[in-house]
Amino acid sequence: MNKKIILTISFLGSVIALVALNSVNFNFCLKGDYDCITNWNTLEHTMYFFIPVFLFSLITYFTPERIFLSWWRFARLAIPVIFFITLIINLGFHHKPDAIWEDMFDAPAIILLYSIFVIGSSWQIWKGWKRNSSPRTDLGTKLKNK
Repeated sequence: MNKKIILTISFLGSVIALVALNSVNFNFCLKGDYDCITNWNTLEHTMYFFIPVFLFSLITYFTPERIFLSWWRFARLAIPVIFFITLIINLGFHHKPDAIWEDMFDAPAIILLYSIFVIGSSWQIWKGWKRNSSPRTDLGTKLKNK
């Protein structure tokens, strides 16, 4: 995928997350309309994932192509998996109807998923930067230069 496309999609997802966060302020929901607020909150929590994707795509947008490709090889697999798991958690498909304690595991699970993405993305960017920034010594090149 192109850097610009990824940056644009992640930016739009981040904007949707921030608009959903402020659904009452933008008059999409009335202050007391809890059904409407709950629906927007579900959208907001699902779209939060676009914010770190946007930040990392913004960082790699201004770096050499090799660094972007190093990050994108990780991100193209991690983004759909983490987004799908986050969607399932936010929609509550894994909850039993009367289970009170199951909600307390949602936030740590999402934090763990986002942390894996941030650490993995940082590692891939560092690895991409390190791969071609360190001078490689080749025995054949050394022998030719002598």
